[in-house]
Amino acid sequence: MVVTQPHDSQLKVLCEVIKKIPRDQASRLLAKARGLDIVEVAWEDTARTKNSVYGPNISDLTLLVAEVRMPLFRHPNFADYSWDVPMDKIPLVVGNENGTTLKSVSLANYLNDISKYTGLKKSLYCPKRDSHALVSAQSCFLPVPPKQTPAVYFGATPPIQDPTKFYVSIYNYQSTTTHSAVLAIVATSKGTSAQLLLKTQNGVFAGQKLYFNSNGSKHAFLAQRLTYDRILRGEKDLTKPMTAEERQNNAIVVIQVPLKMSDNLRSSHLLSSASFGSSGPKSSTTSFGVFGPTNSTQPPIYGPQHNSPNCFKEASPFAAFGQTNTSYQPPQQIAPNSPYPTYPASPMAPLSSPAFQPFGSKSSFSPSKSSFGFGATHPPKVSFGFGATQNQQISLPRVQNPPPVDIENAIISLAESEGKFPSLEGKPLERDERYPVRVTIQWYKVTSSGNVSTEVVDEIHQQMQVAKSQADFWGSLVVDKASWEVQNNRPTEIMPTSPHPIVGKHPDTVCDICHVNFKDNEIRYRCMYCPDWDVCQKCFPSHSHPSKHLLAAVKDSTSPDIQNNVRVANRTNLVHNVQCSTCRFAIVGARYVCAVCNEGVPGKAAINLCESCADNSSHAENRHPLIRVWHSEDLKQIGLE
Repeated sequence: MVVTQPHDSQLKVLCEVIKKIPRDQASRLLAKARGLDIVEVAWEDTARTKNSVYGPNISDLTLLVAEVRMPLFRHPNFADYSWDVPMDKIPLVVGNENGTTLKSVSLANYLNDISKYTGLKKSLYCPKRDSHALVSAQSCFLPVPPKQTPAVYFGATPPIQDPTKFYVSIYNYQSTTTHSAVLAIVATSKGTSAQLLLKTQNGVFAGQKLYFNSNGSKHAFLAQRLTYDRILRGEKDLTKPMTAEERQNNAIVVIQVPLKMSDNLRSSHLLSSASFGSSGPKSSTTSFGVFGPTNSTQPPIYGPQHNSPNCFKEASPFAAFGQTNTSYQPPQQIAPNSPYPTYPASPMAPLSSPAFQPFGSKSSFSPSKSSFGFGATHPPKVSFGFGATQNQQISLPRVQNPPPVDIENAIISLAESEGKFPSLEGKPLERDERYPVRVTIQWYKVTSSGNVSTEVVDEIHQQMQVAKSQADFWGSLVVDKASWEVQNNRPTEIMPTSPHPIVGKHPDTVCDICHVNFKDNEIRYRCMYCPDWDVCQKCFPSHSHPSKHLLAAVKDSTSPDIQNNVRVANRTNLVHNVQCSTCRFAIVGARYVCAVCNEGVPGKAAINLCESCADNSSHAENRHPLIRVWHSEDLKQIGLE
C-alpha cells in the first residue's frame, strides 16, 4: 500500500472547488425540490425571534478546511425547521475526558451530572425546561483528493491519500471575549467534550473552534473516504452497506446549552447571522474510529459491547440510547411542575423507536435506493408546514452529459493533539432556562468533484426524514404559526422573561449624554418628541437637543400621573390623517414615524405608529429609531414629509 501526502496547495484548490456547491444552480435546484438549501453558514440558534433574523441567543455554525468554509445541506436558514426529541432518548458517550472505560448516558443525565465530566460546580439540567431538546440536522461536504488508479498487477490496491483535517466552528452573537452565553458540547461515538463559546479570532474568521477532549488533550477532526478506511482495515468488500460501527463513525453532534449572563454583558444588538469561522493547519492522523483505547477493557470496537447494559443498538447518529446504569434517570414525560402539558406520541413512528435513527445507506458512491432503513417503511407524514416545501414541484434542468460525481460517506477520526483541552473546573456556570438546548446532527460526506447527483440529494433528504420521524414535534419556531401560535404545543418555545422589579424613582433610565444612571433625587428631563431621549440634571444646561422639542421635567418616573402627562394620550385634537401601520386605525394624538423605513424613497415616512402600538409593538426588533410627531407639518423640518 502506498500512502501519498497531498500538498497544501492541492488542498486549497480542492476547497475552492467544493465551496462552489452552494452557488451551483443545478445543485440548489435539487436541494430546493426536497425542501433543503445549501449554505456555508448554518443558523443554529437556541432562541430566535419570530419572523426575524434576530434573537436573544443566536449562533452561526460552519466547517472550515484550510481557512475555507465548506458546504452544508440543511433546511433553509431563515425558516430553520426543527424537531423536538426527549432528552432521555439522546445518547452521549462519556469516559473519554479522563481515559476511563467508555459508557453511554442520556443527554439529560449528562447535563444533570455534568460536574462528573467537566468539573463544573452546578448541574445544567432544568426539569421544567429540559423534557425535550431542539434538534436539526445537516449533511456536511468536505474535500478529498481524487481517487487514484492502482497499478495493474495481481493484488494491487489503490494509493491511499491522507484524510482531510477540518474544524467545527461556532460564533455566538451574545457571547463576549470573557463571558459565554452558550456551553458547546461535541459528541461522537467515541466521547463527549464540553467547552465555552467565546468571541475569538482564529485565522481569517471570528469564531470558536470546537475540539474533542481525549483525556485532557484537544483534537480537531479528520475525514477519510469510507473505501480507504475499509482498505486500511483489511476489508475485502468495499461496496457493501455501512456497518453499525461505520454509521457511528460517520456523525458528529453539536449541542448548545444556553447560559445566564448579566444584563450588562449580554449583547443588546441581537445581531443577525453573518460571517465567522476558524481555521488550522493540516496534519497527520491519530485515528479513534478503528482501534480501541489502550487503557480500555472493551474489544477493538469502541463503545459498550452489545451484551452490556449500556449497549448501542443499530440506530442514532452513533447508536440509539438504551438502558443505563446511572441512578439518576429523568422521567420520559415532563416533570410534574412543568409549565407544559403532556405531549402526544409521534404519529410517524412507534414509541419504542430510538431518538435518532440514521439512514441505512450503502457507501455513498452507490447510494441506497431503499426508502427508509431500520423499520421506517414509509416516508413520515408532513406536518407543521413541511408539506409546502416537501411537495413543491420544481422543474429541474436536463443534463445531456452529467459531470462525474465522486462522493462517498466519510469516516471521522481524530487529528493530532493541539495542546491541552480548556478546563471548566470550578466555573460557576448557570443554565439560562428561558431557552432550549439545541442539538445539531451532522452526517459527513467527502468529495473531489463538487458535483452533486439526484441520488445523493435523495439520500440526504431521506436521512433527515427518518431523523424527523422520531420526534414528538417538528416544524418551524420562526415562521410556522401552526408550530408556535399555541406555545404549549412545543416544549422548546422560548419561555417568557420574568419582569424586572422596579427599583428607584427612575428605574433602568440612563442619561443620553453622560450615559450614567439617574439618581433618585435628581430631575429627569424627557423629550416629548423623541420616544427615548433623556438628559440628567447635570447635563441639562449644556445639552444640544433640538430646541423645538419640548422637554418634560420628571421627578418620579414610576408615578402613573407622570406617565399620563408625558404620554399626553388624551390629546384627541391631534389628527394626522394617517393610518397606523400596525393596528390600521387613524392616528389620534402623538404620531411615531420610523426614521429608517421609507419604501426606498428618501424622505418618505413609510412606517407610522400610534402611541399604543409604538409602546407595545416591536417594529424592526426595536432597532429603528422612532420620531414622535405632534403635528404632521413638523415632519417637513426633519425631511420626512
